[in-house]
Amino acid sequence: MGKLTNLNPPTALTASDMPSAMATDSELASAINAHLAASDPHEQYLLPSEADAKYWQKNAAFFTNVAFPLASAAGNSIALSWNSVQPGQGIAEFCNYAGLGGGDGFNFFRMGGNAVAAPTLSHRIARIDVSGAYISTSDRRMKSHFSPAPGLEVLMKLEPLAYFHWSCEGFDRLHQTLKIGKFCTPKIGFVAQDVQAHIPEAVSIPSSTEEPWGINYNCLLAVAVQAIKEQQELITELRARTTELETQVQTLSRLSSL
Repeated sequence: MGKLTNLNPPTALTASDMPSAMATDSELASAINAHLAASDPHEQYLLPSEADAKYWQKNAAFFTNVAFPLASAAGNSIALSWNSVQPGQGIAEFCNYAGLGGGDGFNFFRMGGNAVAAPTLSHRIARIDVSGAYISTSDRRMKSHFSPAPGLEVLMKLEPLAYFHWSCEGFDRLHQTLKIGKFCTPKIGFVAQDVQAHIPEAVSIPSSTEEPWGINYNCLLAVAVQAIKEQQELITELRARTTELETQVQTLSRLSSL
C-alpha cells in the first residue's frame, strides 16, 4: 500500500509530493476539458458551482472519453474511463495497469468509518483475481454461532425461473414502483421476494422502496450443497436396504430349494 498524501497541506504541494498514479494539475485540466467538450457529456457527474481543480482532486471523479487519471509510465496505476475500450457502448471502464509484481486484479477494503487510517490486508472484504474470479472474504476467525444450513426441504420450495431482466430508469413515486428501462437480458435465476420467504439470509432487503432487492447466491449454493448431502445420505440408505433385501431373497431362494 502506498503512502497517503494530504491534499490540503499547510504549504503548497509539489510534483515530488504526488504519487505517480495521481493526476497532475495539467492532466486534471485536460480530463475536465475533454469531458466538457465531449459530444455526449454526462452532466450528472458535474457540479458547476464547485468544479474547480482543487475540488475535483480531493473529492470527486467523473467519467470521460479519456482515461482518468492517466496511467503512469511505470505501468503500475489504475484508470477510470468511459467508452475508451468500447466506444459508444455506454460502459464505465476500470483498468488496472498491473505492475511486474503480479497479484490480484482488484482488491476491495472496508475501513469501518475511519477516513484517515491506511487500509491493510486485514481490511479486505473481497477481491477479483487475475482470471476474473470474484472472491469474497470467508474466514472462520470472523464467524461464530455455527449451525447446519437448511437443505433439501427448503431447496424444493425454491422456484428457478427463466425470465427477461430489464434495466431500471429510476423510481416512479406516483405508483411507488421501479421504472422499467428499454434494455433487457434473458436470464435464469430466482426472484428475491420469493427466496426471502424461504431463505431470508440469502436476500438483501433495502430500507427504501426505491432500492431494488438483491440475492446472495453464495447462500443458495450452501443450501444446494446441503441438499446434495441429504440426498446422498438417502441414496446410501436405500442402497443398504436394497443389499439387505437382496441377501434375504437369496437366503429364501436357497431355503426353498432344499
